Amino acid sequence: MNFRETRLGGCTKRGPCEYGGIESVARCAGGDGDKPCRDGLFDKNKAASIRRQLDKLNEQFNPAEPQSPRQRALRAEAAGLTNYLHVVGNLHC
Repeated sequence: MNFRETRLGGCTKRGPCEYGGIESVARCAGGDGDKPCRDGLFDKNKAASIRRQLDKLNEQFNPAEPQSPRQRALRAEAAGLTNYLHVVGNLHC
């Protein structure tokens, strides 16, 4: 079995991943509007770290120019992090 650690847990994809999983988890967790990656594994022990990342990311959202590539990327990343928190049952609103 292939395995490499990611920010959300791990990835079992054979070979390199074109989406990363380190610098961005939007594609891994379905933040881009598609289904989450079938090769991704979520580690609920990373939930506290992911909540902190989501808080920091939300601070960056408002200063970004509306509908800019930066704001769209931040939105997709936030959606992926939120999806992760829903799955592992650690979403605190």
